[in-house]
Amino acid sequence: MQMHAPLRLLAAASAFAPVLAVTFSLLHAQAVAQAPSPPGPLPAPPAATVPVPAPTRGKLLYDLHCIACHNSQMHWRDARVVRDWPSLITQVRLWQERGRLQWSDDDIAAVARHLNDTIYRLSRPTEPRG
Repeated sequence: MQMHAPLRLLAAASAFAPVLAVTFSLLHAQAVAQAPSPPGPLPAPPAATVPVPAPTRGKLLYDLHCIACHNSQMHWRDARVVRDWPSLITQVRLWQERGRLQWSDDDIAAVARHLNDTIYRLSRPTEPRG
């Protein structure tokens, strides 16, 4: 009885199956041996990291109520009104009144300190201790 062509191919392929398996195994082993080694473990983070300070009350008030209109360009313009600590306090008080914010004197001072620390760098009077 004569086999059809597809069956003859299947019979021939099954005879070569062990040879193909060994060949593929050798090729795979060679590829693995030639592959670059994986990178080592990632470096450990620095032992001591500097914690990010919590935002001050002045920054929070400024960011919430002022920054929408008063961007940094407002503070660095050529015709700025703030020239010293008293004029900074006066401007913060004026703008909180215009905004009807009803800030306390402590809130006004906190926003002025924030602006001074981040933008103006004016010398300011020492605050009383106690």
